Amino acid sequence: MNAKITVPAEVAEALGLYVGATKSKTEAFMSIRNDGDIYKQSSVIRSYFKSNIDGILEALVNGYTVEQTPEEKVREYWSKLMSDRYNVNDEHHLDKLSAEIHGIIKTLNLLGIKIEGVND
Repeated sequence: MNAKITVPAEVAEALGLYVGATKSKTEAFMSIRNDGDIYKQSSVIRSYFKSNIDGILEALVNGYTVEQTPEEKVREYWSKLMSDRYNVNDEHHLDKLSAEIHGIIKTLNLLGIKIEGVND
């Protein structure tokens, strides 16, 4: 069995629109291939996969997962740090985790980025 590939949310949405608008994944593939850059959705898909037409077929046949946004990655890492912080018994490790948490907040604030659940 082949593994699912990971694609950005915009590509996943475009693939989903094609699959939903056609009768089969084969028909969706043919439409994407034949539409070229006429439609925004086909343009998004073709731009992401570039000349790797097999990648489009692989995504349609094997499925795909949606790539996390940078904010989601930070939020997930933040949650892990917070969980580790409350479960650690070693003072040195606790200091390291606290410094890392402070560094994340400081960096996001310096960049003017607000992430819900992290520094909002």
